[in-house]
Amino acid sequence: MRKLTQIIVASVVSILISVSALHAADMADGSYGMPTRVSFGEVEARAGGTWLGGNEVDGGEDEQMLFGGAALRAGMVFENRWIVQGDVFGELTDSRDDDSYVYGIGVAAHIARRFDAYLLGVFGGYVHTDQDGDDTDTSGRVFAGLEAQRYFDDVTLYGQLGWLGGEWGSDANGKGDDSVSRAIMARAMFRYFVNPSTRLDASAAGFYGYRDTGFESDTRGGSLTAAIEHQLHDSALSVFSGYELGYYFERQEGEPEEVFEHSIWAGLKYRFGVDGTLKQQDMDRPNLDLPPLLRWLAQTGGPLG
Repeated sequence: MRKLTQIIVASVVSILISVSALHAADMADGSYGMPTRVSFGEVEARAGGTWLGGNEVDGGEDEQMLFGGAALRAGMVFENRWIVQGDVFGELTDSRDDDSYVYGIGVAAHIARRFDAYLLGVFGGYVHTDQDGDDTDTSGRVFAGLEAQRYFDDVTLYGQLGWLGGEWGSDANGKGDDSVSRAIMARAMFRYFVNPSTRLDASAAGFYGYRDTGFESDTRGGSLTAAIEHQLHDSALSVFSGYELGYYFERQEGEPEEVFEHSIWAGLKYRFGVDGTLKQQDMDRPNLDLPPLLRWLAQTGGPLG
């Protein structure tokens, strides 16, 4: 943990130094204008399926489930390029078995500063999941972190570094602590514009923390995600689809415990407050989101629990 703490401290210092240097450069050469205040947002809906595997998935849990999800993200860009965004998101599955993911909801806020080719900011929020359908195994966690984006001609790089913690909910211990907590998390994303209206996303995200199921155990996991989005005829509508591989692991006594998660989905997204192609929108407003936190809580508190 000491090494992880040193990494976080070094990252924070580096970001603060970068912010100061970039702001000084912008002020010195006047390379950016002062855009008018603008509000923006998007609403999306998606549906898909999930398949579970691993030695911790047994007959008491659903190995296959269908799910639907929705999200609303809205915010404002101010004249001095400060950005405030709020997120509301949720997901519901068709599972009602013990130790199986039933639903998850969350809220988040982002505060960032946009420079010519960079965005630097902070994010935080709260997530809640249910792992059995009768409110006897729920988990609530808060999270906070730093995020940054770097813009190139056809590529956007996106990085996040944060913390996930708290022990709210209900389970055998009465604290919702079957799910991972006190975790350090990180995410790296690569966005590539095949053309102005089509975008490919690839990301890797992971966490390292603890679960308390009578005694503390190291718990780690993560997600690899690939997705595509296509704008319909330069309109406010776009369609998207994706695949995600999740992996959750811990070692208590003897054999390591692990869960694999495969998910596919497709959906529809509507944007408001911005015009132009997907690529122009990525340049004109922030495109901020989060790692799959709902899945991380549900699968560590459910099958892995």
